[in-house]
Amino acid sequence: MLKRRRGVSTLIGVAFFLLIFMTGFTYYALTLQARQRYDVVVQEMSEFDRGRFEEELTVTDITVTALNKINITAVNPGSSSVHVVWIGIMNEANNTQDYYDADIYVKPAETQTGISNDSITVYADQTFIMHLVTELGNIYTFTYFPDTGSGGGETRYHYVDAFTDDYAPAAQGAPSFFSAQQYGPDGIMDVMTEASTSTGLQNTTMISGESFEGIWSPAGWTETPGDNNWNQESDQAYDGIFSADFDGQNPGRTGNLETPDLDLTGASSLYLEFWYRDDDLDPNEFMLEFFDGTTWDLIEDLGFTIQEDQWLHYSMNISDPQYFIGNFRIRWNCDDVENGETAFLDLVTVTKEVLQTNYDLDLEVSWSDMAFNEDNEWLCIYGGVQGPESLIVDAWDGGAWATVFNDLQPGWNNADVSTYLTSSTFTIRFRGGVAIGDTVQDSWEVDTTFLHVWTYTPP
Repeated sequence: MLKRRRGVSTLIGVAFFLLIFMTGFTYYALTLQARQRYDVVVQEMSEFDRGRFEEELTVTDITVTALNKINITAVNPGSSSVHVVWIGIMNEANNTQDYYDADIYVKPAETQTGISNDSITVYADQTFIMHLVTELGNIYTFTYFPDTGSGGGETRYHYVDAFTDDYAPAAQGAPSFFSAQQYGPDGIMDVMTEASTSTGLQNTTMISGESFEGIWSPAGWTETPGDNNWNQESDQAYDGIFSADFDGQNPGRTGNLETPDLDLTGASSLYLEFWYRDDDLDPNEFMLEFFDGTTWDLIEDLGFTIQEDQWLHYSMNISDPQYFIGNFRIRWNCDDVENGETAFLDLVTVTKEVLQTNYDLDLEVSWSDMAFNEDNEWLCIYGGVQGPESLIVDAWDGGAWATVFNDLQPGWNNADVSTYLTSSTFTIRFRGGVAIGDTVQDSWEVDTTFLHVWTYTPP
């Protein structure tokens, strides 16, 4: 009887334990499921918020047609598509606000025109506020002001008309795609690049007629090895009283006379000129050599002459770029010169020639048939990547150029030009910040260029 009671108690205990276990497991499972749903919701909300944050939309043009229908042009400068689902219109004249369905997708870097709804009726002579509402809940607000100038009151933005060259100085440089400035901004760029404006030559004398008349040895000149019997000699001279000479001896003597280091960086050529005299020298005993930064190169055997015992003129033009270094040197090498043999050197001139290249940009663009009596007259330029050199924008004021932007920046550049917009024709120019001595060819990107002119008429 006691055994049966213990068996029943055991079963009851096991059942109770299983009940507790199942209840705990169920609670754990429900809690885990709720946590997982929470994590999914948080992730979705995070992605939604990120999507909202990444959305970008810019209205570039609002027109009212002859049938009183609105026509909106917008560009998406962002990295994700924008889905416009509502268009809101608030008419300040009668203080009404209505929303209309829309189903417009604007892809990244895309310009979308004709954003509207056939049910919307507006009037070009009235001011109204417009809302573009996206699927993600962003609201982009813009205000339309009537334009009382040319264009019938239908547009507020006047894109640049033409690429011109009406005023001095003459145009320099070239645009890559001028029409890119006539719409946007949409990421399509007109790249303006400087032109080479000068190819003149500039000569710099590195050694000017050295005739060894002063203290021996001339400043910067060296004998290698030292005291090798190159000296100042008055027995023979082509110019002045002295020349440099090297006297031989038995069984033979060797030595060099070297110029100072000559900075030939940036050179296009080098002119060398001197006079020399071969007094009974044999071939390979009097040689002209150039230092290329590493080794000495044989240029001419001055001992191999038929016309000995007279002054001979030597000149050459060097265009080999291996010698256009910062430590270029010239040496006259006497090798194994024997008694009774002498080398003479006089009136040495070295000239560095540099091809002067200058880059400059000067490009004009203009508008015609512009309204010029509006209360608000602004020049708007959307810049892309800008070169290291500043890009300056000037406006023609009727008699001279006046600077509007000292250094065009990426993105929007806006300035009031009402002082300069005084006729139906308006001209600006793009120019590089360095006009003279510019050795680097720069380029700049411009996405769009337009005039924004309007007069606000209260309802």
